[in-house]
Amino acid sequence: MRAAKVQSQERCYQAMDSDFAHRDGEDIIKLRNREASLQLDRERRCFFQVNYCRFPILAGRLPFWRTCAIAVTAAGAVVFSADQANAALSLVTSRTVLNGIDFIDWAQLGAPFTNVPNPFTATSNLGDQVNVSMAAPGTFLRLNQSTGGWNGNFAPGDALIWTQYFTNDLNPITLIGFNGPGIYSGGAQIQPDFYGSYIARIEAFDATNTSMGVFTVNGVASGASNNSASFIGVTSDTPISSLSLSVLSATNNRADFAINRFDFNPVPGPLPALGACAAFGFSRKLRGRINAANLN
Repeated sequence: MRAAKVQSQERCYQAMDSDFAHRDGEDIIKLRNREASLQLDRERRCFFQVNYCRFPILAGRLPFWRTCAIAVTAAGAVVFSADQANAALSLVTSRTVLNGIDFIDWAQLGAPFTNVPNPFTATSNLGDQVNVSMAAPGTFLRLNQSTGGWNGNFAPGDALIWTQYFTNDLNPITLIGFNGPGIYSGGAQIQPDFYGSYIARIEAFDATNTSMGVFTVNGVASGASNNSASFIGVTSDTPISSLSLSVLSATNNRADFAINRFDFNPVPGPLPALGACAAFGFSRKLRGRINAANLN
């Protein structure tokens, strides 16, 4: 009787040990899966950071892309294409919201009070060549807010280009080029020469020079030097070939105004096929590891 009771207790203990071992095994598997998931996440982050500057779309900097496909052409280049079925142009009134990865600093044109030809070519921070012109004849003038000839309400020290054209004609500053593919968004702060209320205007054009849309923003020009000059920009689901910024109405001489740094998000240009294949191969490998981890 006692022996049977001891055997029964031993079987119970063995069953409990087996159950604990099974649970420990499940916990170990979950822990390993968690570690694998974290490692994959680290690899994704590393991959995105390495390719961030040239492929802003990979890091989610261009949320209006609906779909993206990569194809290696016969010329050995990579071409990005997007689904254009839901193409749209939207107004942006904040530099932070625009979130440009590239910009044009007008300080490259020379010291304050330097005359700049019309048209001229500027180079962006990431190396894009941009052609800049205004409708009016004459030349631009390079100024700085507060420290170099402009007493407005840009931020102190902002590098500016000024139209210095004293008429009431519409006088858009047009930026075109961007190394060919165009941009998906762009904008700048703008202020007329005369203090008071004004309306800023921006118009986008596609590769056929067809207008994609026009937006306006109200502002007040003053000498506050406090970065309150109106920001006006646009974003688009499809490439913008050129942008025109102007003052639609002002207390006097709407052709006479200045803009500060122009921020934009470029359309990714062609890249060597070797780099594309490497990125594609890495993504395939990463996808395989993700699927394997999910199966486990």
